[in-house]
Amino acid sequence: MHQLFIKSSSKMSIDLYSVFLKTLLIKAKVSYSFSHLPKTIKRYTLLKSPHVYKKAKEHFELRTYTATLNFSTLSSSLIKLILSNKPKSINIKLLLLSGHRRPSSTIHSDHRNNKNIIKKI
Repeated sequence: MHQLFIKSSSKMSIDLYSVFLKTLLIKAKVSYSFSHLPKTIKRYTLLKSPHVYKKAKEHFELRTYTATLNFSTLSSSLIKLILSNKPKSINIKLLLLSGHRRPSSTIHSDHRNNKNIIKKI
């Protein structure tokens, strides 16, 4: 079993990418399970005025949506296809699990410079 963690600030981009992944895994005849995780909300408060006025505040929040995709074994070409067709607004973390549910290596997809980082554990 392998796990694919998908993170984004847009729920629609996760939904569209999950449809792409599901059709890709169905064509490759790979069994999978897909689930959404709870969204995380970080709230920030800034003062509008640099002086005494504490009641004048501006509130901002950053929402992050996550989803997981558990699937059986994949070929390296299918992993490259999953990582190469990733939208810019999505971050991916792929856990390649060994037989004892321990990660043997992780692949992080960095959207800032389009590089895949593989870490052996």
